[in-house]
Amino acid sequence: MQHHGSTESIAAPDDEIGAGLAGLIEDGDSIPESSTLDTLAEDPAMKHAVAFLVHVEPEADRTVRINITARAKQVELIDQLASRAGVTRSAYMVQSALSRFPRQAKGRHAAR
Repeated sequence: MQHHGSTESIAAPDDEIGAGLAGLIEDGDSIPESSTLDTLAEDPAMKHAVAFLVHVEPEADRTVRINITARAKQVELIDQLASRAGVTRSAYMVQSALSRFPRQAKGRHAAR
């Protein structure tokens, strides 16, 4: 998951990556293999990238499917914002909801 100029991604990489992995799982996609530091260092596309380690447990919490009701234009806007953030609609909605109450959500890793 690449974010250019996003300080929020750097501030909470575990949650960001966990949410992305949860989105992959939800969509039925496979989780990509982890990259080694040597592999990243040799990749020309990562020339100016900063590598860092994060701890993610994508299967620690069970993911459940829910239904919501929203206006079509609201869903379109949510999809646009999620796309800009580089996450799924579900991950974006969970992150947005939990960001309203950071003290309660802290440590629960519910955005995964």
